[in-house]
Parts: sequence; structure tokens; C-alpha cells
Amino acid sequence: MEAFQRIQQKLYGLDGTGCRRDSPAPPIGEAGLPAVPPPEADPQPSAAADLSVWDFFPRLDVRVLQTFRDYDGQEVRAGEVLHFIEGSYFFYEGGHTLRFAEKTIRLADVVEEHRPIIANTGNAWFQPLGVDRASRRLKGRPTRVFAALVLCYLLLNTRPVSVTVIGCIFVAAGTSGLIYHLPDFSLWVSLVRLIAIVCGVYMLRGHNWARWAALAWIAYHVILSAFHSMFELAVHALLCAAFAYFLLRPRATRYFRAAGA
Repeated sequence: MEAFQRIQQKLYGLDGTGCRRDSPAPPIGEAGLPAVPPPEADPQPSAAADLSVWDFFPRLDVRVLQTFRDYDGQEVRAGEVLHFIEGSYFFYEGGHTLRFAEKTIRLADVVEEHRPIIANTGNAWFQPLGVDRASRRLKGRPTRVFAALVLCYLLLNTRPVSVTVIGCIFVAAGTSGLIYHLPDFSLWVSLVRLIAIVCGVYMLRGHNWARWAALAWIAYHVILSAFHSMFELAVHALLCAAFAYFLLRPRATRYFRAAGA
């Protein structure tokens, strides 16, 4: 077998590895395998693409590279850094209104000097600097702060809805009664209406005595309506039962006790 290999090496000019002696050997890697050529490096990113006035978007920062005057004669100096907010286009005269945080710039297609500025070829007039990161961080923050304040208010203010509604009813009933009986003023009637307003206000503030005073007030009207029609008696009796049910519930009791503590 060895003699056969020596004959092949002499006839075909092969070396011991099976390759021709006159051919270059493949590069060998660290692990004894043919080295793999390194991948081509990624091409370098090209310069910023041309950004015309049409392509401006909110929170874009630009630097003015050349001084010019806008449609209103306002001078925009080279070197100014502007923070774009919004833009609008008016088809008449091809007007562009660019609103920045620092100033408002108006350009028009009918003005020959403004055409290259609007096109901004090669970013020769407005150089994009990127997005205003501070504005991006602040985006949506006022909404989140407002939601957090509302949540804190709801958590801290544990007043039941039923107490709020009944308190407002007493304030409204007392106020409307005072206004209605104002032409024929009566001290007793005005005092009764004033008591209703006081009960409603102090119920909203969590005073326990106002709850019992309100129940006494509606009970007085039940007794008073007994000397009138059955309809008035039934209405006042239903209101008294409803007010007593909601104001004497455990949740309402906990609210008045906690507020008075």
C-alpha cells in the first residue's frame, strides 16, 4: 500500500496531504481547519438623508446653517437651534407655516429665495439634530400625573357616593327653598331651609351629628306632611326611609366615625 502511494506521488506530483506540491496550501486555522475568510465589514451609515420642510415632524431639533428672511421679513440667523412643534401648509401661494418653540417661520413657494429653503437639499439650510429627548420623556407625563392625583384623591377621600348624593340633595333643597319663599319671607321656614343647607354641608365634611340632624329634618317633614295630602306623606316617608337606609349603612357609619376621629 505504501509502495502504491509513493508511485502516485511520483506520477502526479502530490504531497503527503493529497495536494499538488506546486499549489499553495490553504490557510490553516487555530483548530487545524482551513481558515474562514472574515465577513466583510458593514458599510458605514451614510450621512443624514435630505429632510425637506415637508418632512419635519414634532420634537425635531434643527440647526439653521444659513441666515435668511422668511415671508414676514423676520431674520432667521445661522447657528440658531430650533425645536419644531408643528407645521401647516396653505395651498394659496404655497405657504408653509413652521411653528418652533422659539419662533414661527413662514415660507412661500412663490418666493424664489424660499424654494431652496423649503427643499433643503443636502440639509443646506436646516441641519437635523435628532429628536428632542426631553420632550419625548415628558410626553404623556401630565396625563399620568393627573391620573395619579385622581387616584390618590379617591383613595384618601373614602366618602361613600350615597353620602355625597344625599348631602348635595340637602344643600340643593335648602337653597331652592330659601329662594322660593323669599317673596313671602317667614323666619321659621327660612330657618328650616337653612338647617337643611347646614346638614348637607357638614355631612359632606364627615360630621356625624349632621347625619342625625338630617334624619331628624326629614322625619319632621314626614310628620308635617301627615297634616296635608296622602301623596305628600307617601313621598316624604319614602325619602325618609331611603335616607335612613343609606346613612345608617356600615360603610357610611365607618366614614362618619373616621372623619370625626
